[in-house]
Amino acid sequence: MAGKKSAGKAAANKAVNEETLNDPLERDPLFGAADVTIEKDAAAVSGGIADDTTAEPDNGKLTPEGYIKLADAEFNQAMREGRYPEIVDALGDLGYSVRNVMLIKNQMPEASHIGGMNFWNYNKRSIVKGSKAIKVLAPKFGGEQSNDPEQVADGQKKQKATGYKMSPVFDISQTYGEELKQTRCDRAFIASHYDGVKAAIAAAAGDYAFNEGAKYTSVEYADKRVNIKEGLSNEDVLKAMIRAVACIRTEGKDREAGKEISQGKAMFNELKESAIAHLVSRRIGLGDTKLKTLDFSEFDDEGLSRVASDLNRVKSVAGSIAARVESYAADIRATETVSASDGGADESAEDIFGDAFPAAQESAGAPDEMTAAGMGEM
Repeated sequence: MAGKKSAGKAAANKAVNEETLNDPLERDPLFGAADVTIEKDAAAVSGGIADDTTAEPDNGKLTPEGYIKLADAEFNQAMREGRYPEIVDALGDLGYSVRNVMLIKNQMPEASHIGGMNFWNYNKRSIVKGSKAIKVLAPKFGGEQSNDPEQVADGQKKQKATGYKMSPVFDISQTYGEELKQTRCDRAFIASHYDGVKAAIAAAAGDYAFNEGAKYTSVEYADKRVNIKEGLSNEDVLKAMIRAVACIRTEGKDREAGKEISQGKAMFNELKESAIAHLVSRRIGLGDTKLKTLDFSEFDDEGLSRVASDLNRVKSVAGSIAARVESYAADIRATETVSASDGGADESAEDIFGDAFPAAQESAGAPDEMTAAGMGEM
């Protein structure tokens, strides 16, 4: 009996990993310092999530552990029902981890833009009286701190996560006030700032060089070079570059080291690369791309747990690539706003930037192949 309890606690403790490290909660001042690290082997953390998730019942209903089980069950069911594309899009639209996306969609299927109280206050929006908060998982940080030199920056110790707590967030439909400032770009912005957007995407590939005008689009990992097929439109060049960066960020180190990649791993790498490219293209205003999927109907819970972990990584990588373009767009926006206020421009920033996720049709003639350098079908 004791062995079962110990095993159960260890299994619960494993829930604390990189799950919420890149959640918007970590960027929301409501939830404390952003300079944190998640304990990789949470079973070693004193207290553990098993204690934290059973100590504070949620109004006599679900504890955080209960919400974790609910989210995992919702995810597994959705995957087995073939709703993988829907989950990928929700990760991009909401910006939360897989578990929190499942919890948000369970509580408010129509949710489109989620934030905590401090986020909405900062953006000068108030919560509509009587609105019911959406509950999401947020990491709980204890007194134990990391002394690992690789985890400590500027002499500051990073707190470790010891479990989860439930935190309230609200959808934009539950708020009122000033319009949100948009920092994401659309097709019009890309057309007028093509070279800058292209440079921002290329920067996400690190020290890889880009060569346009090639016979095929491919990545040469040994030479750290990306070849872009000749004759593509500007938008399709950007899509090909994004897919190449996704490949580099997913399997670049293994390929550069000459490691053999099994057929199974290659299949899942291609799945991740496709999802990364899809999310980045949607987020920066290039519209949807062809999203690869698999038949997950026969996957067991452990296999789907690994897929969920992969999807959290996909969200993180896609966000970091898109953020480079958005940072460039924000700089341009600030410059053009100042210029307009000085009478030097006729366009306002609102003319340049569209909605966060513009409804754009997929461009015709999109690149449809990448060569054996590991990129697969677009």
